[in-house]
Amino acid sequence: MQRVHYATILSMIMATKETSNRILTEEKEEMTPGDIDDLVDKVYENFMSVNALEKAKEDKDHRLTNLMLQVQDFATVVQCDNAMRTGDIGRVLNMWRLWSVMAHGIKGLNKYGIQLPRMLLLLTKALPEGLQKLLRHSLLISLTGRPGHFVAKDFYLELQNYWLKYFFNCTGTGTKILRLVDKISINVPTLQKILRDAQGESGKKQIYQSHKCKMSLVNLNSFLRMAEQYNLCCVKEGWKMKNLKEATTDVLSKGFSSLQEDYACGGIKIQKFNPSTVLDHPDENAGDEGQL
Repeated sequence: MQRVHYATILSMIMATKETSNRILTEEKEEMTPGDIDDLVDKVYENFMSVNALEKAKEDKDHRLTNLMLQVQDFATVVQCDNAMRTGDIGRVLNMWRLWSVMAHGIKGLNKYGIQLPRMLLLLTKALPEGLQKLLRHSLLISLTGRPGHFVAKDFYLELQNYWLKYFFNCTGTGTKILRLVDKISINVPTLQKILRDAQGESGKKQIYQSHKCKMSLVNLNSFLRMAEQYNLCCVKEGWKMKNLKEATTDVLSKGFSSLQEDYACGGIKIQKFNPSTVLDHPDENAGDEGQL
């Protein structure tokens, strides 16, 4: 998804510059900061702005509409993934707010559309401020302490669960699982640290496996040739494509409309967003009326 998203934005840039037929090379093009700002503004106005999307819908240009909606939806996933990797929980919460609305525009996400807003309310409104901050900043963890390698805490717990299963399967019959849980599970991180320190002192290099989204020039040029052949950015006039599909659903707009309709009918669905267990904590700013 990341590769498709980045390559699609690149094809939009090439179409805006009217250099779609150009083959990319290792040599970088020199541009002034002003030219870069103007290019970004043109790409945004032509393909990513609200006015461009509304114009494409009015013209019934389904191909261009689908392209804009794809970039819009893919951007939320890519930005949330980048925010999680860097440990920026604020950006993650912003994407969760969008997904809370988009979930009501997609069929089959009834439980997800209720549980996600409920969790957001717990992390931002229902719980005390100190507990909110504690939970928000403990959702992501970097296992090795390296920047840009944050993962969800449940991933760390699954990793520890894997080591428990590994020890249980390799110790033979008669092993007590409670002994593994009470003693071995606590010492697994310590054993891993001892092994890493011993390898470092012996001169061995630590090799970490981390996935990064990379694209070669061959892949980019191949995508750009496909985009030019099929008029991906809809810049060629008079170009027609056979078996044209209908416009996809704008899940963000549909989600907003669904919530507005539910609110007009009494808010039965919106009432389910309330957290199931709201803590009854006193207001620190309010005076204690019980003591005289």
